[in-house]
Amino acid sequence: MKIDTNGRSLVFGDVVVRVSESYALAMHIDTDESNAAGCGREQYGEIVK
Repeated sequence: MKIDTNGRSLVFGDVVVRVSESYALAMHIDTDESNAAGCGREQYGEIVK
């Protein structure tokens, strides 16, 4: 997952992904990662392979 915010960007590596058509496309990160990326309450990212 790659997140670009105002002046910062962050790539989360080694993320476990569970796949099913019934699952929502969402990712939860804790406060430390959110602060490191400069995220707000709602942030969109890019799924990278």
